[in-house]
Amino acid sequence: MKKLFFVLIAVVSTSVVYAQSSQVESAHVLFSGNSANLGAVSPELALQNQRVLVEIAQVLLENPGYRILIDGHANPVLRTTREERNILSSLSLQRATAVANYLVEFFGIGRQRLILTGNGGRLAGNNATQNRRVSLFIIADSVTLDITRRDLTEDINNLIPDDIFEAIGELGIEIHGGRNPPNIEGTFIFSPAILVKSNFSDFAHPEDQFGDGRITFSKQDDDDLTVFSEYIQGDIQDGSGSGSFITGSGNKFSVFVENSGTIEGYPQETVDIFSGEITPFGINNFQWATMVTVEAPVSIKRGQGRLFYDSDGFSEKVER
Repeated sequence: MKKLFFVLIAVVSTSVVYAQSSQVESAHVLFSGNSANLGAVSPELALQNQRVLVEIAQVLLENPGYRILIDGHANPVLRTTREERNILSSLSLQRATAVANYLVEFFGIGRQRLILTGNGGRLAGNNATQNRRVSLFIIADSVTLDITRRDLTEDINNLIPDDIFEAIGELGIEIHGGRNPPNIEGTFIFSPAILVKSNFSDFAHPEDQFGDGRITFSKQDDDDLTVFSEYIQGDIQDGSGSGSFITGSGNKFSVFVENSGTIEGYPQETVDIFSGEITPFGINNFQWATMVTVEAPVSIKRGQGRLFYDSDGFSEKVER
């Protein structure tokens, strides 16, 4: 089976055409039960996985500034915490490592561009196959500021000064411009939030988990392009924005919030950006960037911020 898996590479690599995009894309590679072997799957699944890996590799090769978050998962089991930690956490990380090794060995992708995480057996869907996977997120190091500014509203451009906007762009959050956003009202869980990038040095590092979070969008006004936002992430940060603004088109959106909240118990002001793709059941590719605009009395200065992702790329919609 392993030999067949590698033969399929040549077939897929000659047939896949990828349209280059500056957006953050996500995809999944699926595994057999209790296995981290990319070759131990059916020929059909091998072909599907190869299409994903070839497209991902092509984007990385064409965009040297891009990185990739490789996020492993496993089926949850009703066993002890020790078994969960020792067995499933290890298996999920082994799956992420298998994908990383493949990108390095067959496409020459530098390991410094790969961020690996293992989520153990945290349930991400009712179908067991959905949990035997590695989720892949291509991360653009920066947005194209001149294009993005034109796609945003006057209110948003007035909200974010040039220095703050440039710093946000350097974090690499995906921003969806446009004046026809989807309706995003509802409450969503991101569990856990993973730090992807920070533009300052402190206790946190990429791949660190920051606990579960919850965000509620309500009172969306498509004429004024505003939406009410309330959110909390672990015991680190919380806030709300009654005058937050929304942009987007199709199913993709971005919300910009001028927030007066707290961090580590201290008041501070930030601009927070939430982006993703709405579905009937939640938000795909949920991202959250937070940027300090007025400093708190801790070692986080104006223009410093972080970018987070939901660990499995999907933020489930729940009852408030």
